[in-house]
Amino acid sequence: MDPTGGRTGSGSHAQSGAPSNLDAPPSPRARLVTSTVLARGGMGEILLARQTSLDREVAVKVVTSEPGSPSAGDPTFAAETLVTAWLEHPGVVAVHDAGEDFLVMQRIRGQTLSALIAAHGTGPAALRDHVQVLVKVCETVSFAHSRGIIHRDLKPANIMVGDFGEVVVIDWGLAVQAAPATDGRVRAPAPADADVCSGTPAYMPPEVADADHTRLGFATDLFLLGATLWHLLTGRPPYQAETIRRTIEAAWRMRRGDIGRIAPHAPAALVALAEQAMARNPGERGDLAGFADGLRAWLARSALDLAAGQARDHASQLLSSISGIGEVPRPAPSSTDPANVVGVLTAAVAACDRCLSLAPGDEEAAELRRQALHRHARLAFAEGDHRTALRLAELCQDASTAAAARHAASAIAAAVRLARLRRGLAIALAAAALVAAGWAWAGHGRPEYDGVRLEQAERTAVALGTWAGWETAAATADRAAPNDLALHRPILDGYLEWAIRQKQRDLAVSLLARRRQAGPVDPRVVTAVQAL
Repeated sequence: MDPTGGRTGSGSHAQSGAPSNLDAPPSPRARLVTSTVLARGGMGEILLARQTSLDREVAVKVVTSEPGSPSAGDPTFAAETLVTAWLEHPGVVAVHDAGEDFLVMQRIRGQTLSALIAAHGTGPAALRDHVQVLVKVCETVSFAHSRGIIHRDLKPANIMVGDFGEVVVIDWGLAVQAAPATDGRVRAPAPADADVCSGTPAYMPPEVADADHTRLGFATDLFLLGATLWHLLTGRPPYQAETIRRTIEAAWRMRRGDIGRIAPHAPAALVALAEQAMARNPGERGDLAGFADGLRAWLARSALDLAAGQARDHASQLLSSISGIGEVPRPAPSSTDPANVVGVLTAAVAACDRCLSLAPGDEEAAELRRQALHRHARLAFAEGDHRTALRLAELCQDASTAAAARHAASAIAAAVRLARLRRGLAIALAAAALVAAGWAWAGHGRPEYDGVRLEQAERTAVALGTWAGWETAAATADRAAPNDLALHRPILDGYLEWAIRQKQRDLAVSLLARRRQAGPVDPRVVTAVQAL
């Protein structure tokens, strides 16, 4: 027998306290038309059948004649039938009918949790799905415990996940009744009367491996849930050995390896939950409610982390889609139009903000946000929007662009004032000329006020102010820290970028030479200068 999948013992219960027959008469076996075998186990086999009276597919568990299997009328099989039927819960398979040697149940279309783990692994997405399944299992087991029933053989192979997300705990053949039912009926043996060393060795609690019925209790199921979580994290059962005997010995000695070594990327919170639930002393395992709450808390945190990661990835993709724009000038198709680029940068900042609201300590998102603001500030500066450039530069702590924007704004203000003064002077001179010499003489042949337009003067002032801003920032850096390359590089980069955009070839060549003195230059910048 495979020690990782099969259970030990015949699964038989002692006679004391176990019912010997069923209260309701069974349906005739003739009404069941069996076909394929769905599963085999120590208690018999499960067949796919059609219930002709209701024209539906059902699963039929039947007693086999194999050695170790219970015979017809065996109290073990009768107890499993009664326990399964009594536990009316969405997480327990519904019982439709029963007889001395057969049990008619709802057919569940789906896969076992062990099959899902084998198919999908233990990656982040699969782990979230599997932990959600385990939460539902906890709810089912909690219901069983409220009825005094201990399952004793919880494991991924005994958890069915239906095609529509339903989660059902199956195989209650080893169940014991630790507390009287509210109706006073006894449907399963007491722990002291059960075959103690029964179950699946690969998941077995130490008190079961030690055959110590005095320690058998609700904490036994909690250990098994912890062992199931261990399997979700590592992709394998806790205990593995060549034979059943050695596997039971490993369970008794609790030689299961270190999750951190087996699954180094396993979430620490889940590792802690599994380790606590699998403590040797049942009293140190906590309780089922706390275990389930821990799983739910991790799922909630995981959902936030997932949303934060999606937002961060979205921001990264947005920035990659405009790689180089706002940094190195190049021919601009419609997708790189400044208005489109600003929209992309704004969306990237918004995505980073969402990520940081969900995960405040996400350093990668913080850096992406800084990059987006930096590029937006540089782009705004290049377009002459110095107020926006200054605000964005201060947000991303881009000192060089902020300084240049401040100098540019100051230079522009002075230039605009000068333009307005000159326009006022021109108007005054024109008015005087009109009075003195008439309309024909005014405004003609005098280039100093011919065609004066404030809008044109302001546009010229913006361009001159931008140049003055970068020139002043560079001169300030030269005076303040002539040898501080870390200060000079970003200023010269911004100044050089502006010169290329303005197609100022001589200025760009001069700046490129200065920039080379401060360190290696992006080859794309060199190409852009050579193309002027």
